[in-house]
Amino acid sequence: IPRLNIDAPEWWKQQHPGNRQVYDKGEYPMASPASTLWRRDASMALRLFLRHLEEVYGEHMLGYHVAAQSAGEWFYDRTWEKIMPCFEEPFRQAFAEWTKGRYGTVERLQKAWRKPKATFDTIQVPTLSERTTGELGVFRDPASQRFEIDFAEYMQVCLCEYLEECARLVKEETGGKKLGVFFYGYLYDVSGFTYGPAVSGHLRLRRALNSPHVDIFTSPISYFDRQAGGVGPFMAPVDSIQTHGKLWLNEDDTRTHLARRNAGFGRTSDMFETIGVYRRNFGHQLEHLCATWWMDFGRGWMVDNEIFDNFAETRDAWSAVAAAPEPFAPQVAIVTDEDSYFYLRNSNEISRQSVTLMRRMFNTMGCPVGLYLMQDFCDGLVPDSARFCVFLNAYRMTSEQRVQFRAQAAKAKRTVLWLYAPGYIREDADVANIADIIGFEVRKAGGTETSRVRIVDDAPAPFQTLPKGHAFGVEFRPDPLFGVSADQAGVSVCGTYEGTREAALALKRFPDWTSVFCGGLQVSAGVLRELARSAGVHIYCETNDVISARQGFVSIHATHEGTKTLILGRAAALRDLFSGDVLPSAGRHTFRMRKGETRAFTLN
Repeated sequence: IPRLNIDAPEWWKQQHPGNRQVYDKGEYPMASPASTLWRRDASMALRLFLRHLEEVYGEHMLGYHVAAQSAGEWFYDRTWEKIMPCFEEPFRQAFAEWTKGRYGTVERLQKAWRKPKATFDTIQVPTLSERTTGELGVFRDPASQRFEIDFAEYMQVCLCEYLEECARLVKEETGGKKLGVFFYGYLYDVSGFTYGPAVSGHLRLRRALNSPHVDIFTSPISYFDRQAGGVGPFMAPVDSIQTHGKLWLNEDDTRTHLARRNAGFGRTSDMFETIGVYRRNFGHQLEHLCATWWMDFGRGWMVDNEIFDNFAETRDAWSAVAAAPEPFAPQVAIVTDEDSYFYLRNSNEISRQSVTLMRRMFNTMGCPVGLYLMQDFCDGLVPDSARFCVFLNAYRMTSEQRVQFRAQAAKAKRTVLWLYAPGYIREDADVANIADIIGFEVRKAGGTETSRVRIVDDAPAPFQTLPKGHAFGVEFRPDPLFGVSADQAGVSVCGTYEGTREAALALKRFPDWTSVFCGGLQVSAGVLRELARSAGVHIYCETNDVISARQGFVSIHATHEGTKTLILGRAAALRDLFSGDVLPSAGRHTFRMRKGETRAFTLN
């Protein structure tokens, strides 16, 4: 599966001035993805090269990995930095054309944007100031900032629609027989970009999943927390991707101890850590039944027989466990939304905390978790096995989604945890919209300088098991911040904003589901674990280590040195997939582990 990068060569850019990308800091090297000239010539070059490869090497080709933009990963060039793209004239023209298709008439455009002089011919792109301003604090006002919201959406459409076009070309030139492979959908990682996830172009994953021409989505293993003792998370909602009939493929580019010392990105310090990280990553992949390739950029990071022996053992272990696999049926679903990000100003102040960094928490709660898009939850594509659902960023929920959500929550009598400002935006932005979706009243909080939350001393179950004074979250106080209104029937206050009496964490049990609201930006692994347990989720481990599990398989990666206990829920012998050692049948297995060590077992 060769990787084909379709950025324009320098001679082309010189022949077509004005078709490079322009950022707030000036012109950047790559061609504008909105340029009709670039799209025309890139499509022709791709088509002719595919034709050549098929004619000469076709019997050796399984598929084609088409790459574009930053590192070939289909996000605007270098947007993890504090730079803002999409100021070039081709982008302005493409945005104006898309806007014409959306609104149809000038009158509808002027009404939506509250710009009485706007026409399709005079549309400009938003300024840096307009993109980074929220008239509702961290949020854009859906009534007065529809211009900026629309532009944020088109930034995603621009990249996604051409990705779809390249996928179509692959199918056309191969008679529909070869795989189309694309980097895309990095929702968890782009949430940490300096100007926020909407600067990336990756927020049209659900649209890309509907393309019949895209077969495989891929990314590196996240560069966040991938070191020995880290959780090594996915960049994307991989279970939504595979639910739609696509394959997720991890690029495992672990910086081993053979990499240069300043290689960064979780470089391991010795062979013990290297093997532990590779095996942790294997546990994630087997749990979700996704795929992997190993990559060292040709720099010798894997040039050791012991590493390749481990790859062979990993292959054999996969075959032993996954010969006749059942679908992944997690008891916990982590739910992320794409459209909600259009309503945040261009900043990562919310998204980095509640999405990117929350992966450390939900990957150490002690049980498997599934990763899904919110619309897939609303459409009933999250399996009923998911009794506990965590909505990380459901800031915008339409009226239709609210009806769908209630049906899905009740169907499996789920416990749902909401972070920060769930449903704040519908057609408007109003605190009453939050109450409408969580089932009890909240109000704008006052008198607090932090969004950290402390469990109250008389907290109800399931929070009684947490250490007294247990606190979590971040100091940053977003505007707006929401607290739970006092003295509501059936509502139990479980936590307050640290140093205040302002209720920040509360739950209410309904006949057919349980709603838990946290006004802070994060919750701890301990809080997640107790809520999951109360919802009927099986907890394999209590010590904040990384668990991967599916029927007949469990692995553990030690985030710290110490004694670990695997709780199986039934008596079973454990066979170590790599050493062959057998632990006699028991319901609980206890052993010591070094930080960064991974053990993987089959259950007999």
